[in-house]
Amino acid sequence: MNLNKPSIFSQVPPVLLNLIIINSLFWLGSILLPAKFGIDVTDILGMHYWESDKFHLYQLISYMFMHDTSSISHIFFNMFGLYMFGRILEQVWGSKKFLLYYMVTGVGAAIVQQLFWTIDFWSVSEAFSTAIANNSGAALVSQEGFLSHYFKFSNLEALSAIDVMSMKASLFNLPVTVGASGALFGILLAFGWLFLTLN
Repeated sequence: MNLNKPSIFSQVPPVLLNLIIINSLFWLGSILLPAKFGIDVTDILGMHYWESDKFHLYQLISYMFMHDTSSISHIFFNMFGLYMFGRILEQVWGSKKFLLYYMVTGVGAAIVQQLFWTIDFWSVSEAFSTAIANNSGAALVSQEGFLSHYFKFSNLEALSAIDVMSMKASLFNLPVTVGASGALFGILLAFGWLFLTLN
């Protein structure tokens, strides 16, 4: 009997192992804390749209350690992909370079997501600003089709600035992004760049 047989954990590079453990702990916390203490960890650490009153700068990092808690598949496939490709990159690059790359691609993906949200919300954000300045919802009439997906209303023109501010806050608080997918796609890109060649 070989007592010195290496465990599966001893074969995983240190940064990768810590990333998997941290992601798993955050996922468990996202399940247990709301049930036990009523703390919505996803709402706090998931990334909100930058115009939302729930957005905080730290979310550009914290979101990548959060995962959907409705099933295990989101975290499982992200961590599986990270294990399959990340361990090789960490062995080739070393731990510091791998961690730096992982964080940069994760934050980069967050910035790209914020950019797409900004483009999606651009016209409605402008309409909100005009409606608030004019103390009338008339400026929102052009956005009625978009807004009807999220709100029930009878007469947009009758809305006051306070009503519009409440609607704006509600709408901009809706989108939340979680997951290591952005960083994982960065890992896949680097792996492909380093190891896959076209003949």
